[in-house]
Amino acid sequence: MLLLKLYLFLSLIVNCVMGYLVFVKGRKSRKLFSDRFAIISSTLYSTSLCFTIGLHLFLLLQDKSSAIIISTVIIGAIIGTCIGALETFKSLLIGYFHGMTAALMGTMLGAILVDPSLCRLPSLYSLQIEQNIIGMSVFITLLTTVTFGLLLASFRV
Repeated sequence: MLLLKLYLFLSLIVNCVMGYLVFVKGRKSRKLFSDRFAIISSTLYSTSLCFTIGLHLFLLLQDKSSAIIISTVIIGAIIGTCIGALETFKSLLIGYFHGMTAALMGTMLGAILVDPSLCRLPSLYSLQIEQNIIGMSVFITLLTTVTFGLLLASFRV
């Protein structure tokens, strides 16, 4: 269980560092793009980062679920607002909304991974909780990595 927590913590750190690097690169090249690109990149970036953060935070701190849900929604709203503030007011609103929603979705996926009976899944899944947590965490991390890679490639002019 300790190795699982360590893995989840390191995965959270890696995702946050990738998110920060994309933010820095986007900030440097923010004047080069149109409003449409700002809205699309704000949606994509805030959704993928906040979903990952919501999932990993819930899986790390399962014991305090109500506090985690509230804090991940607040963190998602703050991150989405910061990402959206790179361009226009429209992208700020979209970043705020998508960050908050994605953090809530990531938290709910973490709740389902921890307790599969919430979705009335068979008891067979409850025997494989750690395997499901690791598999989903690896998948989400890879998906976030590909998303950030595509975003970085799109920042090149």
